[in-house]
Amino acid sequence: MKKLLLLVLSLGILSSCTSVGPSTQQSSRVKAKPAVNRDQTGELWSMAPSNGRLLFYGVSGRRSKPEEAIQLALEDAARKVAMFYSVEGSMVQQSTSGSATFDYSSTTDTTLLYDTDYKKYLAMLEYDPETDVFEYQQMLVVRAWHRTSSSVPSYQSSWQDGRPTWTLETPTIPGFQVGVGYAGRRSVHKDTVNASHENALFAIISKRSNAVQNNSTSYRGPGTFDYGSRTNSTITSSGRLEGFYVLATWEDPRDKSLWSLSIARQ
Repeated sequence: MKKLLLLVLSLGILSSCTSVGPSTQQSSRVKAKPAVNRDQTGELWSMAPSNGRLLFYGVSGRRSKPEEAIQLALEDAARKVAMFYSVEGSMVQQSTSGSATFDYSSTTDTTLLYDTDYKKYLAMLEYDPETDVFEYQQMLVVRAWHRTSSSVPSYQSSWQDGRPTWTLETPTIPGFQVGVGYAGRRSVHKDTVNASHENALFAIISKRSNAVQNNSTSYRGPGTFDYGSRTNSTITSSGRLEGFYVLATWEDPRDKSLWSLSIARQ
């Protein structure tokens, strides 16, 4: 099997961190590169806490002006900080099945509500433009620290068959609710990242609250075998989370799909 790479993003205490505001322009060049560890397979983005600070990854698409991409990535990190403090989500899954061979359809609608005033959260971020800005999979990534009195547990992934075990079975973390989100590869990789994170959020919400409604209809026509049925099913999940945080994200090297391990306070 082809040797794959493990991407472990540096989580040490950053030196000479820079506080950024919404209009602050830092570096116009992308300088930092991700650290690479050849001893594992796949890629793992781990976001462990450090000395009263939490690490948030902001992502953006490429721009002709790197400083614009950096600013958008910082805004994405600030959005995740806002969701950490409070986020409300609702998910409605509707499916229809009938007696015909291909008589099946399914849709899912989701809604997220959180503080969209990014300015105050941008001012709370710290990053070093020399070491914390890099490009990966056609997107720009900024790893930014946020100082907070809130804490999250450290989590060390174990591995099985070249993948983290939490992608195979959702782990138990005392004092927290845990969710695992999956997203297939999108044409724009940052959309894959965000979809994976949001699916991890809804994985937690669906454990908290589920309302199921089923409606069935049967009918018979004039012919001997002229019989059919149809079932409509609706599953509604909703809830408010505090302390929502993504502990790790793993990228499947085979198809570039993403798995995210998330927690929220109980």
